[in-house]
Amino acid sequence: MTLTNVQACGSNLLVRGGTTQRRTSALTMIAAHSWDLMGARAVGCEVAFLERKDVGWFPLTPSPSLMAANLQELASKILDEARTHE
Repeated sequence: MTLTNVQACGSNLLVRGGTTQRRTSALTMIAAHSWDLMGARAVGCEVAFLERKDVGWFPLTPSPSLMAANLQELASKILDEARTHE
C-alpha cells in the first residue's frame, strides 16, 4: 500500500493508500524495537513485539498486544486471537 493520505479521526488516525482505508486501531505494527512500537501505539495502532536475544520490551511502557520469540510463533498467536473474535 502506498500511503496517500493520513488524517485525524477521533483518537485514531485514518490511513488511506490507493483504494484502501483503515483506522489505525485496525492495524497492528510488528517490530523488534520497542521504540518503534511505542510510536505506533501513540497513533492508535495495536502492537506486536518480536523478542530478541538479550533485548526485551522497554519496561516503563504498557505491554504490547502480542509478544513472540519469532514470526512463526507470532503468526500462530495472531491466528488464535482472530479465531476467538469470530
